[in-house]
Amino acid sequence: MSDIDIRAVEEHERRDVADTIRAALLTGPVNDEDFERSRSSWDECDTLAAWDSDRCVGHVGAFQFDSTVPGGAKVTTAGVTRVGVLPTHTRRGLLTQMLHRLLVESRERDYVLASLHASETPIYRRF
Repeated sequence: MSDIDIRAVEEHERRDVADTIRAALLTGPVNDEDFERSRSSWDECDTLAAWDSDRCVGHVGAFQFDSTVPGGAKVTTAGVTRVGVLPTHTRRGLLTQMLHRLLVESRERDYVLASLHASETPIYRRF
């Protein structure tokens, strides 16, 4: 695999990242209205994107929220979201690298749980 840079998404990169996620999910680019509607959610999300030169090729993110666990305690949770890798970069361990780093960084931020509600559950079993 070529040198892939995995790093936090900068504000000016969000639109490119959104389009990458949608392409990975086999949908078209985000339109202006939908992107503007989702703009504030990017501020509330921990983000990691994979860059092959100047091209975004993958992304994972996590929203912070509290989950109630048995016994009634509330614990800080990383809600994994916006997961995708372009078809040109799959089967190379890129998603594993991004998710591992996201989970490590979530633990460093004192998140107790991580959760993912996936539309393609079999893809994510190992996580």
